[in-house]
Amino acid sequence: IPKEDNLNNSNISAMYYNNIGCIHFFMNKLNAASFYFSCAIRENKNIYNSVLSSSNNDDNSRNITLFSFSNDKKAEILYNNGLVQLLRNNPKQAFQCFQGAALLYYRDPRLWLRLAECCISHHHNSVQNAILNKTKYVYTNGKGLSTKILLPLLSEDDIEINLNENEEENILKS
Repeated sequence: IPKEDNLNNSNISAMYYNNIGCIHFFMNKLNAASFYFSCAIRENKNIYNSVLSSSNNDDNSRNITLFSFSNDKKAEILYNNGLVQLLRNNPKQAFQCFQGAALLYYRDPRLWLRLAECCISHHHNSVQNAILNKTKYVYTNGKGLSTKILLPLLSEDDIEINLNENEEENILKS
């Protein structure tokens, strides 16, 4: 490894912010941890910005060295940020972070469990919102033995249910 690559492409600042974010995470200071992980993501992008800004519109000079690419810690930072967002009760943001981390950790079963936790948490929040707002959440279709109970798969913000007058009588309020 050439010395100039080692000095120019090091990602020490991103790992510093990631480590500080992990320390705040273990101290249960989730807002501070989220801030430091966002700083780490911003610093991590500087690896590629420095390479692209130093290029002279020549295709060969825009190539990123293997050493620079190996210093990219985006997946690790996104996974850590996803954990924080999940604990902060932001399952949509956590899901997006875990999706970004899945590019590198697609074989890690813990990642898939965290993605499932995000889905469950989002569904739980939508059910709680429906109960608090006393909105219609459970629907029926049919009469007698052919009655079917229908549960929406998405939150009520994401779907529109068009009911005619006969179906409105079959709605059960939770």
